[in-house]
Amino acid sequence: MDMAGMKRQHQQRKHAMLSMWRDGVERQLSALNAAIDTLEQQMNRTSNQAE
Repeated sequence: MDMAGMKRQHQQRKHAMLSMWRDGVERQLSALNAAIDTLEQQMNRTSNQAE
């Protein structure tokens, strides 16, 4: 394989790795957003019951 082919292969592997990392971070962000939303709903219910 020539240098251009090796560089292309490296770039493809790097792209795949970075895409996997991004997908994982997006899943974590979704979980955090869901946890925050749930907590805010609970807080709103609690404050409404206190009134």
